[in-house]
Amino acid sequence: MVSLCAMNVLRFLMLLALVVWIGGIIFFAAAVAPTVFKVLPTRHLAGAVVTRSLGILHWMGIFCAIVFLVTSMLHTYSARGAAHPLAPRHLLVYVMLALTLISQFVVSA
Repeated sequence: MVSLCAMNVLRFLMLLALVVWIGGIIFFAAAVAPTVFKVLPTRHLAGAVVTRSLGILHWMGIFCAIVFLVTSMLHTYSARGAAHPLAPRHLLVYVMLALTLISQFVVSA
């Protein structure tokens, strides 16, 4: 059995991964992209900054998805004795990860 402290660390890492991932998306869409297009003198420069920022955001999302999935499955395994990789919360993260990968390697390419 895993200690309560270890379970709390796993929960913290799960929440941190989601906050960084979703918070980054919201900040990018609400603050970065509109500001860059208003501040920079040409749309070409703004597009270059947004493209680079979006690439970084995608890699952050991929990393956060992996962290969330690993810690969530470890937490579930510790609590219930099985990882349950097809649990609804994992399925939703799989979809988010797939969309992030498509955006990074198909749309952005």
